[in-house]
Amino acid sequence: MISTIIPVHNTNPDWLVQSVKSILDQDFPFPIEILLIDDASSNKETLMALEALREIDNIRIITLNENLGISGALNLGISNSKYDIIARMDSDDYSLPNRFQAQFDYLVNNPDVDLVGSNLSYLVLHEGEWTSTQQATDHPQEITREIGKNSLWFLNHPTVMFRKQSVIDVGGYDESLRGLAEDFELWIRMLKEEKTLRNLPDNHLLLRINPDSLMANIKQENHEFQLKLQSSL
Repeated sequence: MISTIIPVHNTNPDWLVQSVKSILDQDFPFPIEILLIDDASSNKETLMALEALREIDNIRIITLNENLGISGALNLGISNSKYDIIARMDSDDYSLPNRFQAQFDYLVNNPDVDLVGSNLSYLVLHEGEWTSTQQATDHPQEITREIGKNSLWFLNHPTVMFRKQSVIDVGGYDESLRGLAEDFELWIRMLKEEKTLRNLPDNHLLLRINPDSLMANIKQENHEFQLKLQSSL
């Protein structure tokens, strides 16, 4: 009973297939819907991989003719999702097998919690091979307004699972933030609206780091934007 939203834009087809497989292989006994939002991909190999994935049960693909960016793709996925619990994933990352069960159980057992993330490790390209690191993040389990004011990184966006209505209630992702920290902006807005954000202490995701990754360079503009958001708490 989870809808997984994965925006796709010219993703390496092997990485895309591996990401989807990590969801299909979850140790979770209930239905999982996978929504792939093709954000106007033009890469032939990516499009071929998407067509092959279309044949798998529980996978739905929404194809966009115009690139909306990650916020627009995610909002579209949320509005088209079948279930009330939403899991985030990036199209080149890998969810570990117990991720969905652990986060779903946490939300069921804690009905006051609106969103739960987790820690993660990195998949790093080294001498032509992808290898995983030890747990790379150590985020606080309870995310308070004070943490929001003083930390620029307290949730890992690809790891979060949330109640759909909780995100809808605060207006969803801000689609005007193309290239800026759309995730951080949403977290700050949720804290302002007194939503409850948590992290599981364990590592439940492998995040791929490659030479072309946007994470390789943190733009000064993005940093200044985050500081401005913090000051509004």
